[in-house]
Amino acid sequence: ADDTICEGQYVVFDASVLNASQDSIVWFVNGVFAAQSTVYESVSLSDGDEVFARVINEGSCRIDTAYTQTVTMVVNNVPSVGFTPNQATEACADGDLVQLAANPSGGTFSGAGVDNAGKVLDPSIPTPGQFPIYYYVETAEGCSATDTLEFTVHALPTKPSILYNANTLTSSETADVYTWYKDGVIIASGANKSITFAGDGDYQLVITDANGCENESDIATLTSISSIQAGGVNYVIYPNPANNVVYIEGHVRNTNLQVFDVMGKVVKEISLKANEKSVVDIKDLANGMYLLQLNGKAFRLEVLR
Repeated sequence: ADDTICEGQYVVFDASVLNASQDSIVWFVNGVFAAQSTVYESVSLSDGDEVFARVINEGSCRIDTAYTQTVTMVVNNVPSVGFTPNQATEACADGDLVQLAANPSGGTFSGAGVDNAGKVLDPSIPTPGQFPIYYYVETAEGCSATDTLEFTVHALPTKPSILYNANTLTSSETADVYTWYKDGVIIASGANKSITFAGDGDYQLVITDANGCENESDIATLTSISSIQAGGVNYVIYPNPANNVVYIEGHVRNTNLQVFDVMGKVVKEISLKANEKSVVDIKDLANGMYLLQLNGKAFRLEVLR
């Protein structure tokens, strides 16, 4: 057996006898009986422990005075390794680099997304979920220990779209917090999925989930009411952009509305009745730009979901 080991290391001592049928080996640690066998195994030896063996003759019940050489053990300490108590254990997939810290210093960090040189974890690299991060330390005597940290990277919520109908703006996605911006300034933040249209401008929505992770919509330039003059009649058309329906007011006589896509193809044709607020269903139109034509005049409409 090697007389220099690390704390808790498995060690085996063995000896042999000339008359195996009548003689056996008795092992002692610090003079105290430890085992009776040709092999002695232990994982609990301490620094300075003395191990030796003697022979028992089973026939005469005699313990020989002869004994093996005493082995004095040198047991080196295993380092006490651990991540610091305030170590972050979670992050969003688009979050900042996470600083890694553990004791004692001088060890090695490893795991998904880990840069050991910088002692950081980049949450954008691993697939969202839970995975282990390791910290390994080895002493000059060759004794080592590893601590494991379970780290979680949270996926971002689904990118939201701003749905605009009549006088209401609504998030396409469900979240814990909805933060609404108009022209770069927060106009509402809280648990309300919808807000009232606050006038023409550039709108953007940031949603936050239960893990504190965020995602933002594209900027939508929204106008409340647009008007065109066609055939001597002032038509009022809203909203624009639109989501599911478009409202048209002002027609004093029956007329036809044609909707063209960007290729000039008629994709919808509707008869509008005089003196009524017409509701044009556009649920079947894909996102994009369209032209609405009334009495030979065209009006540009954006479908945005």
